[in-house]
Amino acid sequence: MSKQKTACFPQIANYSIPVDMYVKNVLDMKTITCPMTTKKTLELGSKHSPDYVCTPFKYSLGNYIEAIEIGADTLIIPAIGCRLGYYDEVQKTILEDLGYKINMVNLFEHGNNIMGIYKLCKTYNPKLKIKKFIKTLYLVSKTVIYMDIMEDYIRKNIGFEKEDGKMEKIYQLFLQGIKKSTRVKHVKKLYEKYFAMLKEVEIDKPENPIRVGIVGDLYTILEPFGNCNIEKHLAKKGIEINRPMTLTHMFGELQNEKLLLKQSGKYLKYAIGGNATDSVAKAKMMAENNIDGIIHIKAASCTPEITAMSALQNISNDYKVPILYFTFDTETSETGVLTRIEAFHDMLIMKDLKEVR
Repeated sequence: MSKQKTACFPQIANYSIPVDMYVKNVLDMKTITCPMTTKKTLELGSKHSPDYVCTPFKYSLGNYIEAIEIGADTLIIPAIGCRLGYYDEVQKTILEDLGYKINMVNLFEHGNNIMGIYKLCKTYNPKLKIKKFIKTLYLVSKTVIYMDIMEDYIRKNIGFEKEDGKMEKIYQLFLQGIKKSTRVKHVKKLYEKYFAMLKEVEIDKPENPIRVGIVGDLYTILEPFGNCNIEKHLAKKGIEINRPMTLTHMFGELQNEKLLLKQSGKYLKYAIGGNATDSVAKAKMMAENNIDGIIHIKAASCTPEITAMSALQNISNDYKVPILYFTFDTETSETGVLTRIEAFHDMLIMKDLKEVR
């Protein structure tokens, strides 16, 4: 009898939880939790990466090395949104050169083609039945949707909670609960229970709080360590955070290129790759809805987001909405990020006071 494989998914916010559900049920593999991303992770990834690649490549490579060292023999590739999804062959070569013998699984090698994904999974788990595959997809998709709904509520309200840390504690209880879930019914029950608890948390939110929208490349937005915990710093300033980019959005509206171009209006004539078309579309929609400010987040060497910046600046000029640009790389300092956020916050307050007068 062959030994059961042990799989690991790199750190991307809390999304390793639904990925673990998928891997256990569909690929019939054990899973281990990837160590939290730290400075050591980035140092490991940077040491063995080509200089020109984007920062998420370095983060994920560091994640893989740390995962292998704690027992993973199969790595699940986050084939999401951009060229990061094509990096698995390069990363596999690097890991093999380092002496690691591993398997790499790109779950979306066939895009969103359900039968293509099913056939791919059958190569790893020949006993997989289509009924179980569809059932697991439904469980995972509903789990992601519930997570994203709760996190959206938290982002918009955590900066105003009267008891610091209460919302985060409730959400962590929800995450611990769904780790053991095997049925949508159970996940839904947990969602209803803990979302109700979130809404009961006392908040002191003004009628018109300062609202900041976040756009940019998917990985850097989603992974807190990769953006120096920017959302927590914004929340501490009493800011309502609007961030459309989630996995729910990625597998939904983000796939509709025609819709995104329509939402971009005059600012884009063609799709510009990665998540950048969406960045422009969502920035325009935020500006039209009188957002107070927009933050654009990208990883170093992210070409699509660099292309988007000229369109974003035109939106800023036309709608008189300030945009703060962040590029995160291996040398980005959290102190520097905090300093720029403080200055941006002060500017938004002065802008608001000026408009009131």
